Amino acid sequence: MYVIHAHRAPDPAPVDEPMPAPEPQEAPGRQPGPVHPVPQDDPVPHPHPS
Repeated sequence: MYVIHAHRAPDPAPVDEPMPAPEPQEAPGRQPGPVHPVPQDDPVPHPHPS
């Protein structure tokens, strides 16, 4: 039973990883997201309608 408790200790560690993972993805994904598609969309629509 002691061995199971030792394994549960690392459990909270991996649980924290998935929590901060979605946070950095939304923050950096939303900021660089609109910035990257903006410059790429500009040159893309130009040659398309041309």
